[in-house]
Amino acid sequence: MALPRQGKKPDTALMMEINTTPLIDVMLVLLIMLIITIPMQLHTVELDLPAPTDSPPPPPPSRTTPNCTCVPTRSPTTPPWCM
Repeated sequence: MALPRQGKKPDTALMMEINTTPLIDVMLVLLIMLIITIPMQLHTVELDLPAPTDSPPPPPPSRTTPNCTCVPTRSPTTPPWCM
């Protein structure tokens, strides 16, 4: 049975390092997305809005009942059709 050399770690020891390549890849993708979306958020559209006034808003239109036309039916037991 071979003993590990002095001053060197055995091959079975846990590796305590973090692989930073996936982290850098994710950060680059997020940076590219940020660079693409910032100009879209800064784009403005000019609107011609009416000037505010101190007068109260106009009253809502009055509610009217619709005119119904009833058509009589032949049978006295059925109700008339209303349109």
